[in-house]
Amino acid sequence: VTPPGLPLGGTDEARLAWIDLNAPLSDTPQPGVESPLSYALLALVVERAAFARFETLATARYFSPLEMTSTQIRSSVAPRSALHVTGYEPGPLPLDLRPVRAQTPLTGNTGMETSLGDLMDWGDAVARRRIDLFNPDGSLAAGWQVAHPGVDLTYTVESRMPGFHVGLAILPGRDLTIAWLNTVESRVDPGLGATIRDLVLGNPVEAVPPRERTGSFDPSHHDAAGRYVSDLTGPVRIETAEGGLNLFGTGGGEDGDFLGPAGIDRVMSRRLDARLVYERDAAGRVAALSGDISGPDGARRAVRLVRTDLTPLPGTGAEGEN
Repeated sequence: VTPPGLPLGGTDEARLAWIDLNAPLSDTPQPGVESPLSYALLALVVERAAFARFETLATARYFSPLEMTSTQIRSSVAPRSALHVTGYEPGPLPLDLRPVRAQTPLTGNTGMETSLGDLMDWGDAVARRRIDLFNPDGSLAAGWQVAHPGVDLTYTVESRMPGFHVGLAILPGRDLTIAWLNTVESRVDPGLGATIRDLVLGNPVEAVPPRERTGSFDPSHHDAAGRYVSDLTGPVRIETAEGGLNLFGTGGGEDGDFLGPAGIDRVMSRRLDARLVYERDAAGRVAALSGDISGPDGARRAVRLVRTDLTPLPGTGAEGEN
């Protein structure tokens, strides 16, 4: 878990640096929310215990033996420099010297890149017990889930976040492995894996709830272009785009997160599952955006982005109404 107040925006290194400065490790339980950064921290623990780089360990012990030739870990995103880790060195550079691909369909939270073909190979290895998912006491290991819908025993592992959903389901009784990827900028559906499985098996599928409709674009939506800051996201910038806006600084990549119109002076982001309303000052300028966003734990969280690039209104001595 990571502590409340952790900015959602910026790079993993910047967020880990924030943790290092604001939330020192403690032996006592601390409040927090689930975060993908926990996996990055776990990689550092593995390195320290094994005296080797995580990239090398993963390639030598898992990817190569399973012939997952399209899978690699991008060493350039390893967040070691963001933490003041003492008494430990990560070892020599990774043995995996393949150049990082310019684009990949599946990018993990800590820089792992793979393909659907490699996911299928991974599922085959699990189904044939080349990788054993079970502990000696019979419990399922790691992050896998087991379900028994009807007569089909199913092992499943999934990664879900707004705008990105990848999963793998293995049905040993049918010698069947299903891999799926969803990058549509829409709300995350926790039941997507079960829906795909039922479609493959020909089982009845419940109706999917309709997606929220995008509103009509008005040129006034572009009034929100500018620079902002908030306690939740940190500094971000908004730029005009065709039919809406692009929000940069929240992990949306080079293209940013698209803010589509949701009404007059209203925008929404499907990937972030965010809805924002314009706050205008006395001169009609957009001085802030307020609304709510889906947090790492799925709960709605209030957010307010305050404009930082406006000149003060005459006689106010302040930026807009803020």
